Amino acid sequence: MTMRARRLRTSVTSAWVAAAVAAVAVITGGCAASSYQQASCKLTHHSILLLEAQAVPSATFIPCILPLPGGWSYGGSQVRSGVGHIWVDSDQAGAHAVEVKLTRTCDVAGATELRLRSPPAGLRGYQEPAARQPHASVRYFVFAGGCVTERFSFTRQTAPALFDQADQFLGFTPRSVYVHDVREEEGLTLCGAGAPPCARAKRMAISPACKCDPDTMAAGKVFVEWRGAATNTPPAGSFELQGLDASTITEVGEVLAGTKPGRTSDRDLTIYKSTGHAVEDAATASLVYARALAEGAGVKLPL
Repeated sequence: MTMRARRLRTSVTSAWVAAAVAAVAVITGGCAASSYQQASCKLTHHSILLLEAQAVPSATFIPCILPLPGGWSYGGSQVRSGVGHIWVDSDQAGAHAVEVKLTRTCDVAGATELRLRSPPAGLRGYQEPAARQPHASVRYFVFAGGCVTERFSFTRQTAPALFDQADQFLGFTPRSVYVHDVREEEGLTLCGAGAPPCARAKRMAISPACKCDPDTMAAGKVFVEWRGAATNTPPAGSFELQGLDASTITEVGEVLAGTKPGRTSDRDLTIYKSTGHAVEDAATASLVYARALAEGAGVKLPL
């Protein structure tokens, strides 16, 4: 899909608004990204922006990064409940030269409203007074259900060329684009703005078509790698295990250690919910690597 964009022009700033992006899939990794594509307005299948859409489900727009000019590089992203954070580094202004934060609300008291030309419906921009941030530039973009705070570590007066460059790569993607693409590609509902409410889990950002119905989960003996799959909310935890009493769940390690029973009868209904655990992955990799060294197996690759 071709990305279409509209440019917002003001007397002191400009921004871009992406109206459509490529199809996306639900991210299955962690809550941080280290490559430019993770936050690009031309989304990849592992976009950090999907996590941002979950972190602030009320937001009708999600900030993204347009192609960066020379001298600029994507610094990283961090997402936690209620906050999505993206930063861009500069070979002149240093790390975190530009920071973009998505939140539910922000305080624009005392800020000057920007004159945007042809903005998307409901989006308004504000400029923080220079007196409050004498060595930085802070702007707010407010819209239904969310606010984006954009901070430059410099001003137009101190670094005019950098300012003009940084003025070009903030973008906004309508959340409805993610809602549509996640539904079409994954068969999931990205609950929140632009989507119907999630009947089974109103506080979850994504509600999937679970592989096991609640009655089956309640009737069976559930085995997992770690109980955190039940005690943590998605995406860290498992959708199917939400609401189950964690004390009734057995970890596979407990069965192997003999501290908890596994299947005890032919009539037992056993359910294994695999969510993975990084410690187990690391331990397994260590054993495989040690054996490969001992047997002279494998091929060394230049990295």
